[in-house]
Amino acid sequence: MLFSSFSIFSILTFGLVIVVTGLGSYLYILMPILKFKQTTKYHEEYTLVFSKESIKFKTQSIESEMKWDIYSALWDSHDFYYLIQAPRIYTLIPKRVFKDQNEKQIFEEIAQSRVTAIKHV
Repeated sequence: MLFSSFSIFSILTFGLVIVVTGLGSYLYILMPILKFKQTTKYHEEYTLVFSKESIKFKTQSIESEMKWDIYSALWDSHDFYYLIQAPRIYTLIPKRVFKDQNEKQIFEEIAQSRVTAIKHV
């Protein structure tokens, strides 16, 4: 009865839609979550030290120094600062990590003097 009311093409199309939806869900939803949970460097505590010349990044396993010129913009939201490198590449800085308003203001002054675009989101 099922085969008499639907054409073979519609059954194959429906099956293909199910397979593509499942594969897409795995690739774009489940796989990034699993990769994040399995990668230990994403769970390390890190420290950023901002100066007018550079940004020092330090964890237990990594220590590096980045020049400000890799960033093109600073986005300011209610809870975070986003230092933008490229459309989908950025450094996320939670505002809660600053000890007080003065420390946050110093960061904003340094960042605003080093990046070309500032956007409030």
